[in-house]
Amino acid sequence: GPLEWTAPDLTRMAAVADPAAAADALVRRGELLPLAVSPTRKLLVHRDVIDDMAARVESALEKLHQRNPRSAMFERARVVSLVGYLGSETMVAALLDWMQREKRIRVAPRGIALAGHGPQLSRGEQRLLEQIIERYESAGLRPPRRIGVLKLSSLIGIVRISLPHGKALALRLP
Repeated sequence: GPLEWTAPDLTRMAAVADPAAAADALVRRGELLPLAVSPTRKLLVHRDVIDDMAARVESALEKLHQRNPRSAMFERARVVSLVGYLGSETMVAALLDWMQREKRIRVAPRGIALAGHGPQLSRGEQRLLEQIIERYESAGLRPPRRIGVLKLSSLIGIVRISLPHGKALALRLP
């Protein structure tokens, strides 16, 4: 994981008289990126280090997608465990948040996916998919009434929905 540098380290090693001003300048130039590791603490990490760490996360997700092509997303805990060597769980969580903001990964309540993998749906279709999945998950053992699902969708034919763990749901709508 990235080494944490303190102001005295920067002063001593780089002969910087005002470390706060130097760090601010590097942040403005985009060379240092702040990662929120807690609500009150940000860790400044060099862009090259973050890009390297993000590439490792992308590589792990790519392997998961190749091994499980029918899975649209993977559980967050599973992804974190695969890349835990990058740093603390807090650091990995901050990295995943940054990757989501940069649109390098997709994060949903169901899990994490590499951007561009999984079903290619419009925003409206993604909202519809989330509503249908939520409806089925909240119904428990008793599926929602057919009319409830039909109200969510005016689609005709078969709606195929990718679910976690390679499961699929097919609805035949009139």
